[in-house]
Amino acid sequence: MGEGNLLSGITAVYNHAPEKFNVIGSADSVLPFGVLFTRLIINQLYFWSMNQTIIQRVLSAKNLVEAQKGLLLAGALKILRPLIIILPGVIGYYYFGDSLYENQDMIYPELIKKVLPLGLVGIFAAIVMRAVLSTFNSVLNSAATFFSIDIYQQLVDKNCTELKVVRVGKFTSMVLALFAIAVAPWVASSPDGHHQLLQKLNGIFFIPIVSIMLAGFFTKIITVAAAKVVLLIG
Repeated sequence: MGEGNLLSGITAVYNHAPEKFNVIGSADSVLPFGVLFTRLIINQLYFWSMNQTIIQRVLSAKNLVEAQKGLLLAGALKILRPLIIILPGVIGYYYFGDSLYENQDMIYPELIKKVLPLGLVGIFAAIVMRAVLSTFNSVLNSAATFFSIDIYQQLVDKNCTELKVVRVGKFTSMVLALFAIAVAPWVASSPDGHHQLLQKLNGIFFIPIVSIMLAGFFTKIITVAAAKVVLLIG
């Protein structure tokens, strides 16, 4: 785009569609800017300090300081997400316009095929698969651990052996993986994109969970029954 010059290339993309670089948006945007300072703070509070997928890694740190460093590093890398996720989409718009609007999942692959040498396309696909599977495995592991230890071992069979708990966890992982594969087509066809759908679903259960956790941190009068009621109402 910029004949080998990075700055010229970015300038060309910006001049092609300057409205795509407007991070403030408008009141009717999918994610209004003001939400960053209201509900989204609650979502992020949950994600960084109460989400088991994150916390199970933090708890493996050798001490508190290292755990804090890990979270801060991950947070810093998250700030780079617009460059990694959004900018390629804007570049794709520069190349393809609205021609792939009805088939948006193809924008990124087509962009990769256009800008990378043929020999690197397969390597890049392998890298993307590895990243996807890493996240998928983390969520599966968290969900299976939650069910096998916190539900099955506590409520179904309190005398089960450790080996049986592992087997239940593996079976749970398999069921959840098959379920995820089955619902994937519906998620992929969500009107505002799967990321926005995920944020809407997160907002449903993040807020009641955060409420319970904060109440548990700062008060001593919260009962188990009260926490369950808040979850159901939330």
